[in-house]
Amino acid sequence: MVRIENESYRLLVSSADMATILVVEDSEADVSLLAMALAEGHVSAQLYVAKDGAEAMTLVDEIDSSALHCPDLVVLDLNLPKFSGLAVLKRLRSSPKFGVTRVAILTTAAVPWQEREAAELGADRFLLKPMTLAGFSLIATELKSLLPGCGLVNAVAG
Repeated sequence: MVRIENESYRLLVSSADMATILVVEDSEADVSLLAMALAEGHVSAQLYVAKDGAEAMTLVDEIDSSALHCPDLVVLDLNLPKFSGLAVLKRLRSSPKFGVTRVAILTTAAVPWQEREAAELGADRFLLKPMTLAGFSLIATELKSLLPGCGLVNAVAG
């Protein structure tokens, strides 16, 4: 099962059978395609969506200053409103809680300097955003490999 949450991260309940993925993405269509691909790939996940860089930064601050758990994975777009994905990645890597959280960059354009900088800042994967559900299915396989225990459970789009 894949659930998309747009409510406060505080409302998310950590579960042993469901991974928590923070998706920092301003395109609702891309979030929907990613959720469908994860479900198709048998990834059991609860997605929390931050719609821009400012929401992501605020969430990192909230998690750092509380007993909230980090998500298991962050999927990060580079071209975001308010703060760039690279600025968000830099903040994630300076965080005491997010410092070791896996981060996958998912972007529409492969600009060599951005890919280099993302790697230097500690991104675990740099992936190009596909234009089809089939392409997103390949991305889901990559993301599944970054999850603890590979996030394998029966999945249903929800």
